[in-house]
Amino acid sequence: MSENQLYRLNRTYWVSALVAIVSTIVLVLLNVDILFWEQQLFSWVTYENYIPIIITVFVLSLPFWVAGAIADIKLTNDARKR
Repeated sequence: MSENQLYRLNRTYWVSALVAIVSTIVLVLLNVDILFWEQQLFSWVTYENYIPIIITVFVLSLPFWVAGAIADIKLTNDARKR
């Protein structure tokens, strides 16, 4: 692989990891807030829109999970070839 391809794969991997971490943290905070805290951070979440919000966050983050996994596989395979 060229140096540019490795840079782009690393960038894709780290951006995907960042989005995956942020989306996971949002989902955890959302769940904890709904179950225990009931703070103002997620006061707009009700039992009526709880599931659609979780589905939306999941669907928006799914391409980043897939791109990160593909980048990780390609980087791992490239490291084995060296």
